[in-house]
Amino acid sequence: MSEHSPAPWMWDGPPHNIHVVQANAPHMRVCFLTSNGPTEANARLISAAPDLLAALRAMVDRWEPDTEGLDRVMWENACAAIDKATGQGSGA
Repeated sequence: MSEHSPAPWMWDGPPHNIHVVQANAPHMRVCFLTSNGPTEANARLISAAPDLLAALRAMVDRWEPDTEGLDRVMWENACAAIDKATGQGSGA
């Protein structure tokens, strides 16, 4: 698994709809967002990515779902999201 830039990620902006998401390291930019669209909402979501991944991992590690039903579906969705974020699954 490849590791992401160190958390926390923060965002700043907007000078003219430009948002920068930065990692918790000097001069480490995760991404730039520029458009007339929802750049602030996208920047907030992207900057929360490390926290969301950590929360999903903690939940999956502690959760023992039923073999069937909604719990199982939610657990599988959480696992699929982790796989997508880490490049482990086919959703990468």
